[in-house]
Amino acid sequence: MTVYAKHKPDLSMIEEIGELNPEAQVVGLGYTSANYKKVLSLLGKDVSNSILKSVKIDAQESTDAKNNTKDLDYIKYENLLIAAQKHLDKEGINLRDELPDFGYSPYNLAIIHADTGLKQPDFAKLLGISVVDLRRNLATMTSFTHFEAMPSDTWSYVLTVYLQALLAVDKRLRKRRTAQNRVFTEVSTERALRSPTIEINA
Repeated sequence: MTVYAKHKPDLSMIEEIGELNPEAQVVGLGYTSANYKKVLSLLGKDVSNSILKSVKIDAQESTDAKNNTKDLDYIKYENLLIAAQKHLDKEGINLRDELPDFGYSPYNLAIIHADTGLKQPDFAKLLGISVVDLRRNLATMTSFTHFEAMPSDTWSYVLTVYLQALLAVDKRLRKRRTAQNRVFTEVSTERALRSPTIEINA
């Protein structure tokens, strides 16, 4: 399992990012311990036990995931979501509206990547990881052969880097807008002073 925390992000790549707009993104049903626990609480004890058995999640795996001591196997988590949503549809509950965290999924990692507008090598450089590792974690859920789920602590690290980029880009854009507004005001004032006064006769 790859441990990205040993790498250092290259925050100079932030200068290559034009703008970030996470609010415009669709949040996928990614994995975190909190999301897993929320799914189980929505199902209730009896139903969750039945569904966990059907998707082959044993008691120890479930306990580890709830205590955040070991990540749940990602494919089993995906199967759990599918089975849980089928049950919750009867109660009019949509998991997308209920899960508390922006958790890891290849889709959610792709969302962050797309939002930066960076090419894969530059995005990997920003995060301080190799392009090979990035591509492995970006693999679609239809290609299991080379897929490796990103560990929860690594996902937290990636979100931290993304937040740093978000704050830095926002600060840079605000400075640019302030400078543009100042120039606009100066030019507008100069033009106004040069313009002849128009008298309106009653």
